[in-house]
Amino acid sequence: MDNQKYYWSGTKSELIELCYALHVCKLIEDYDGNTPTFLEICKMAFDYFEINSPQYPYLRICQMKQRKKKKASSLLYKSYKKLFES
Repeated sequence: MDNQKYYWSGTKSELIELCYALHVCKLIEDYDGNTPTFLEICKMAFDYFEINSPQYPYLRICQMKQRKKKKASSLLYKSYKKLFES
């Protein structure tokens, strides 16, 4: 792998939302087939992008679930909508 560095240009909440989607869909496994916890996925993502991880990412998920306009403010929803409208 090359030594190219990548940067996260979204918000921390958007990165947490992406981590949560990966966790819920069980898209990441270790060599033994075990799925990491949501907190472990958050740690991996935030470490990779060298961003300070929020202390309580579960709190952010709870706040996201309580949004009045869930679809309109969701990074994943916006991406899927854009993909399928093309």
